[in-house]
Amino acid sequence: MRTFDSSNRITYAQKKLLALVEARQLRSWCLESNLPHASLYKLAVGQSVPTFKAISYLVPYFALDEWLFFTDEEIPYPIRTLPEWNPDDTSVFILIWILFMSYMACIMMMLLMPNLKDERSRMLLTGTKN
Repeated sequence: MRTFDSSNRITYAQKKLLALVEARQLRSWCLESNLPHASLYKLAVGQSVPTFKAISYLVPYFALDEWLFFTDEEIPYPIRTLPEWNPDDTSVFILIWILFMSYMACIMMMLLMPNLKDERSRMLLTGTKN
């Protein structure tokens, strides 16, 4: 096992991971949380840098600020973790995007087919009878 060089600056999140390594609990914590323990071990001992992917799956466990500030710095505001992302929940952003794109498709249809003679087709696209 590679020993950690204490002269290097570490982040708050790395310090928490390192504490799990020193307590020999990192692997069991990762298995309980369904996280990849090998890559988290490398993060803890300083063999790799935190990637966007690693930070993303650790969002429910570590606040984003804990990756940005070193332990010799004070975090200037209260930290909080974000809730775990549930893929079954539909994002409001996605719903608005779908509505916007549907509206734009209707506009494009009206521009590409300006001679809609069928009143029923015109009503379906525009929502009006005239």
